[in-house]
Amino acid sequence: MKKWMPFLVIFLLLSSCSSQPAEPDHNRSLPGPSDTASPTIAELPTELPEPEFISVDSCGADPWDDQPDSDAIQQCIDKAKSGDTVLFTSGIKQPGYQGYLIDKTIFLVLNYAKNDLLFTATDPTIIHCSRPRKT
Repeated sequence: MKKWMPFLVIFLLLSSCSSQPAEPDHNRSLPGPSDTASPTIAELPTELPEPEFISVDSCGADPWDDQPDSDAIQQCIDKAKSGDTVLFTSGIKQPGYQGYLIDKTIFLVLNYAKNDLLFTATDPTIIHCSRPRKT
């Protein structure tokens, strides 16, 4: 067998594979229901929701009692969306004001990432943190 014979076989194989690809048919429809239309740019929302002020008091926290406020504060933080402000009420100059009692871990981000959350108070606020009791 001659030395050039394997090159000829390879050349013939490659030349048979180098045919021009077919032009794509841009007019054919894709499989699936034809009555479902994709949204156009005009239908997509263009405005972001306005940030909200969420008071931890509205979620059940009470800085005037001696009961733990952790669950109410966690509920308020969970309710907040990106850009919202979580507000702690200050009554430091009012009689009976004890501050917020936190008796367990509060998660600032629990189920999904949030950004631009702001935690603030009306005036200086007292937050008491205690270690959970071992039972």
